[in-house]
Amino acid sequence: MQSNNDMSGFACLNRVFNKTFHNPNYMNPDYLSYDLCKQLYVYHPLGKRIVDLPIDLTLNKDRILNVKHELSPELLEQFNKKWKELNLTRVIRNLAVTSRLYGIAALFIKADGVEDNKKIPDDKTLNNYKITPLVYDALNIAGSATGNQNIDSVDFLELKDVYRSGTALAKDRSIILSNGDPIYIEYINSAYGYAGRSVFQNCAGLLQSYLDVMEADNTVARKVALIVAKLNQGGSATRVQEAANDQKRNLLQEARNDNVLSIGTNEDIDTLNMTNVDNSLDTSRRHIIEDIANAIDLPVILLNGQKFTGGFGEGSEDTKNIGRHIDNKRQWLEPIFDFCDNLVMELAWDFNFIDSLNSKNSSFYDKNLTSFEEKQRLYKVKFQELKNSFSYSFPSFLTETEAEILDGDVKKINSMKTIFESVYDKVDPQTKSQLICWMMDNFNDLRSVNKVKIDYNPDEIKEFIEINGADDLINRLTNGNKQEQSNDTA
Repeated sequence: MQSNNDMSGFACLNRVFNKTFHNPNYMNPDYLSYDLCKQLYVYHPLGKRIVDLPIDLTLNKDRILNVKHELSPELLEQFNKKWKELNLTRVIRNLAVTSRLYGIAALFIKADGVEDNKKIPDDKTLNNYKITPLVYDALNIAGSATGNQNIDSVDFLELKDVYRSGTALAKDRSIILSNGDPIYIEYINSAYGYAGRSVFQNCAGLLQSYLDVMEADNTVARKVALIVAKLNQGGSATRVQEAANDQKRNLLQEARNDNVLSIGTNEDIDTLNMTNVDNSLDTSRRHIIEDIANAIDLPVILLNGQKFTGGFGEGSEDTKNIGRHIDNKRQWLEPIFDFCDNLVMELAWDFNFIDSLNSKNSSFYDKNLTSFEEKQRLYKVKFQELKNSFSYSFPSFLTETEAEILDGDVKKINSMKTIFESVYDKVDPQTKSQLICWMMDNFNDLRSVNKVKIDYNPDEIKEFIEINGADDLINRLTNGNKQEQSNDTA
């Protein structure tokens, strides 16, 4: 018959890991299987935090989007609408989490009515189909990420094709995200191929050690209230003496505050002495957590949940370390964002949408144009220009006040002003036009005025300077709407 302790969730968790870690094959680094990764993520106290937390911090704020066009508010509004319809932020999160968990994952854009291994027909667009983003893990795409192991090949160790059930998915609608680069002839069981490695690859044994500390904590918790009673036996035990001792133990167990308990002069009652246990457990737990954090290249403060030493101040070392870590994760996800951005731009800025915008003010081509073929041709040109001018940036994962944002912009403006004044009089007219465009681009990037954008045409600026001179343009820009300002920032 099993005791209550043997039936506890903690005991069941320990049995799962003991069965795995006590297996002799575990000493083989290839033994980190798909199933073990899933168990660590689902059951281990630190498993989900290790995998999810860096991704959640990376995606905790929406990106700052920008497209260089006079109708950028309308264009970005439509872009965001389509992005949210497809719930792509959550899709990217699931993709990143799955990749960290098993070492590899894939994103596939399923289009109803088109075979998964076929490209979208040239005479069709994604708007002609119902679109569904799907995230596949290593088991779904087993065999995809074998990588090219031929050292003479130009695509040596590159991960390109995504296979599902042995069939290659359409390249224009699929992308692989690998957690780390493949290593030559290093097969990864959790990823079913020569691919990236699970985040648990270097710390699985340490996660078992963490369970050992938890088990010790559990033991201390069960023993900390144990009462040690030293009762006077007074020679050979008789039934009367045993009954008396039993009664004393019962009275001791039931005694509460404000009770009075009487014992003999030669008897003693004490608690179990655990004087040194506290420090030993704390030290052991701290070292194990630090070792796990080092093994997975994660700032230890994120893993143990401690408070920031300096709050969320920009200058604290904790904040700098986490900022660097988050920047690395954003760079890792950059190809996925680019893939999704191209998808959404095609869906959001289709011909019908652009044509409806154009009918108001001829922003893209002459609204009186009657030839549908010519409209289509001009649309393709303008659409490519919009794609090329599209950009994004990530806000700081820390929450900055408006005063801090303004202060940063003031420093940027002063730097721009210094560069402009030191260079402007020394360059030719063409370079002056480029310098003016550079100033305007930088102004459009200011966060304190991100709702105000300067729309300009570089060719028109160049032509104006060639005809009227750069100084005339500067005078028009600075004096056209001259008014009293209270400070340099305005």
